[in-house]
Amino acid sequence: GHAESCFFSIAYLWLTIHSMEYLFGGSIIGIITLYQRWRDNRHSAKQLLWGAIVGAGFAYGSYYAISKKILQ
Repeated sequence: GHAESCFFSIAYLWLTIHSMEYLFGGSIIGIITLYQRWRDNRHSAKQLLWGAIVGAGFAYGSYYAISKKILQ
């Protein structure tokens, strides 16, 4: 859940606001979170990678559904 949540937030903020500051700050927090989960043996690198992919994919899907289906 940590990797998914971080990368969902990063991707969704980028898709909605297009702010380099949010992208940079969120990426730093996301990398720190991934490193901490890996360092403390909470998750494998593969689990973290897939969590990041799923989170970013869900953000894109949510953004697409809201912008294309609901707002039109």
